[in-house]
Amino acid sequence: MEKSTVKQAISEMQPTTKAAKLRSLMPEIERKLAEGVQFKDVLEALKIGGLEFDLATFKTYVYRFRKENVKTVTVSKKPSVGTAETETGQPESAAENSPGEPVSMQHLSNLMKPDPDQEAADILNYERIAKQSRKVKK
Repeated sequence: MEKSTVKQAISEMQPTTKAAKLRSLMPEIERKLAEGVQFKDVLEALKIGGLEFDLATFKTYVYRFRKENVKTVTVSKKPSVGTAETETGQPESAAENSPGEPVSMQHLSNLMKPDPDQEAADILNYERIAKQSRKVKK
């Protein structure tokens, strides 16, 4: 068998396991789940297409896919409540990464575990605003 024929035969091979077939569909499935499509509706479509899973197994595959693709998490374009702005007018959380860029694990950790001093300052600010709005209502 010639080398080019072998390459062609290998490139024409299709996945045979259900897991491999599902992996090739996961980016589209993930987009649909993000749009709000329910797991059971995706499972029904997979069943019609010849891939039958129970809900627990399917959720495990989704979990593993998300875990493997954690590096593709992006920063939201909308600043969160209490986020300070930089001199450029960008929210501080987006200053390190442009929208659409992958978020570093350190930056993600900083977002998930905010500085306690900053949180205390934000709470004081919110309490001050609440007192002012109560005075205006009276």
